[in-house]
Amino acid sequence: MMKSIPEKVSSFVRSTKNLTELSVDEIRSGIAPEVKTYTQLISNIAQLAFANPELLLLMRGQSTEYKENKQTTLFPSMYRKPANGGDSFYGYQLRERYDKLQRCEKSLFHTLQNTVYGDSVGRSELARWAILQHYEICPTPLLDVTHSVQVACSFAFLDKKNLSNFCYLYVLGVPQINGSVTVSPNQGIQVVRLSSVCPPETLRPYFQEGYLLGNYPSVDTLDDKMRYSRSEMDCARRLVAKFKIPRSDSFWDMGFHCLPGSAMYPEENGSLCESISQLKENS
Repeated sequence: MMKSIPEKVSSFVRSTKNLTELSVDEIRSGIAPEVKTYTQLISNIAQLAFANPELLLLMRGQSTEYKENKQTTLFPSMYRKPANGGDSFYGYQLRERYDKLQRCEKSLFHTLQNTVYGDSVGRSELARWAILQHYEICPTPLLDVTHSVQVACSFAFLDKKNLSNFCYLYVLGVPQINGSVTVSPNQGIQVVRLSSVCPPETLRPYFQEGYLLGNYPSVDTLDDKMRYSRSEMDCARRLVAKFKIPRSDSFWDMGFHCLPGSAMYPEENGSLCESISQLKENS
């Protein structure tokens, strides 16, 4: 299963003045330093990339920070606990989520079977999961991330779950990728480059520069999941840094701006996109 970054990394905590050698646990339990402008954020991420050259940095923007046991968590949708309800309710929901994943995955398989993507996508369970996750058809064991700082920040701004004065950008470190699906067995990680596995009619992955992060080997069923603790599914085990950013137009400078919803979720046409939309409606 997904392992924490084994060595300390150069990161920021509490302030962005100086890089400090920190463990992942220290980063997760630390206070996210505030950055006031997009230019300052880019500068900080540039320092992170230079100081941690062995890692590829991927981003995730959120409207709020979720914590358990005083540590930041970044669970894929499959393993998120409901806002109301304890562990027993989560266990019941988890069974429902896995059942739904299997139903939706089979439906998508049949949708793709008689298309030109029947071989390239239809035969790959992970590619089908990628479509299900990216189009929010059902919970999956994969976490949405992006290579673009602007896209990640825009997601955080557009997320309406929490309209506080601040939102968050998370920086995750993974091994360098070398294909459409990069597997690192020693680290228990697989990274999916969405632009390489999603059909070209599905435009979102290209506009969003999207990737998916998940455990390796894949946890296909609830029985598989029961062999591992829930904490092993937490992608925050790869956290390199986190930043608190103001939800204000003043954050965007140097001509940069929050990407509108029409750019993040472009209109998609064609029979395949219609089939995916229907799959979401019927799931």
